[in-house]
Amino acid sequence: MPDSTPFADSPVWGGIKDCIVKVVPSLRETEFTPDTRFDRLGLASIQVITITFEIEEMFGVGIVDEGLDVFETCGELEVLVRRLAATREVTA
Repeated sequence: MPDSTPFADSPVWGGIKDCIVKVVPSLRETEFTPDTRFDRLGLASIQVITITFEIEEMFGVGIVDEGLDVFETCGELEVLVRRLAATREVTA
């Protein structure tokens, strides 16, 4: 059953945002929505990769294994992390 927690209140999204802000502190006050596109945030590719590694470490998932092109928006990234975390829990 999908989690119906609103995006901004989601603990998964909160962790993802923490990772983004750790790598790019200037985005701390940014209002993210599920439709916020990463390519519109002005991030360099190395920043996206570093954010991805931070998220992988925080949640114990393998986003890079899926390919960095599997998400374009904050909402897609959150869904991906939830799916990978759920898969990890099932196989653990």
